[in-house]
Amino acid sequence: MDYLVSSWMMPLGGLFCAIFVGRFMQRKDVLSEFTQGTYFYKLLKPWYFCIRWLVPFGIFIIILQEAEIIDITSWF
Repeated sequence: MDYLVSSWMMPLGGLFCAIFVGRFMQRKDVLSEFTQGTYFYKLLKPWYFCIRWLVPFGIFIIILQEAEIIDITSWF
């Protein structure tokens, strides 16, 4: 059960959350949630770029590693 949750369900949940926030939420809603309670509104553009492009790619690589389709450890 622990393997299923930590290796599959958590990465898939993170992937779906990143895709939903980066692709389907309206930008004004993302801005209001991001700036709520903080003064770091200048970080919205880099954060939005990461949540749209880098995070899904990184989580996809992790899922491929868990499925033993690729071996990341041999890259380093």
